[in-house]
Amino acid sequence: MSIITVMFAGCESEGIIGSVTWRIENGTLTVMAKGPMPDYSSVDNHVPWYCYRSYIRTVVIGNEVTGIGDYAFAQCDALTSVTLPNSVTGIGFSAFDHCYSLTSAVLGNRVTTVEEWAFSGCYALMSVTSLNPTPPYIRRNVFDGIDLNKATLRVPAESVEAYRAAEVWKEFETVTAYAP
Repeated sequence: MSIITVMFAGCESEGIIGSVTWRIENGTLTVMAKGPMPDYSSVDNHVPWYCYRSYIRTVVIGNEVTGIGDYAFAQCDALTSVTLPNSVTGIGFSAFDHCYSLTSAVLGNRVTTVEEWAFSGCYALMSVTSLNPTPPYIRRNVFDGIDLNKATLRVPAESVEAYRAAEVWKEFETVTAYAP
């Protein structure tokens, strides 16, 4: 019996909940759905991959997922980066809250809303890329606890000034154009 097997005894490594299919293998969590992921009422055992939260290094989100649910990946403290596909339009409350190892996040070009505390407590977050030419609506506390003077925001070249003027986004010290 391997250490991994013992560590996660009693935990499912894959499942189907409503329209969401998920699987974890070698530290990669893959989430597929047609439409939005469900919102979870808290981080604890309501999130199906909760017992793997310290093991998940990578999250792969399917191209038909349209929303990231509340608390979906909160406290995944080994997660280092996340790239949301262009199908995602919204990121839920505390979705990536306290992912301590998260250093970069890429938001697809259709993200229009980022809810409260979505990336709060992600103290290692140094790079955020938003592919949407229009700055998504975000709440003041989305990046709570992150030193935005040290983080870099990358946006479409034609949108640099719009992000520099937009609420919360303008708090990033460095806003640059990304090279596609």
